[in-house]
Amino acid sequence: MEMVMNGRAYLSVTSLVVLLSWNAAVTSDSHTDWQLNRLYSPTAQELESERNKVFIYDGLYAYQVDKAMDSQFDRIDSMMFVRVKVVEDGEEQQLNDGCD
Repeated sequence: MEMVMNGRAYLSVTSLVVLLSWNAAVTSDSHTDWQLNRLYSPTAQELESERNKVFIYDGLYAYQVDKAMDSQFDRIDSMMFVRVKVVEDGEEQQLNDGCD
């Protein structure tokens, strides 16, 4: 069976596959794991790259942010947290950080 697609349909299918792959990666634990590693145990190179720059951490839980504020206080100027999640009454919610 041979499928022929015009350029537009091929581009749409390719875009959809890429989007779905990206979404799966973003929602996976590995998306959070590397951020937590960088947050709590940065390499010397990562620390150097933070000089005069801000690293944006996305989708962490509020307790993880609180831990970072306590344990990594000297690096706070290089951190920004967006889409922070909290669990209230057994329900996961996202804090409104004002970033749209």
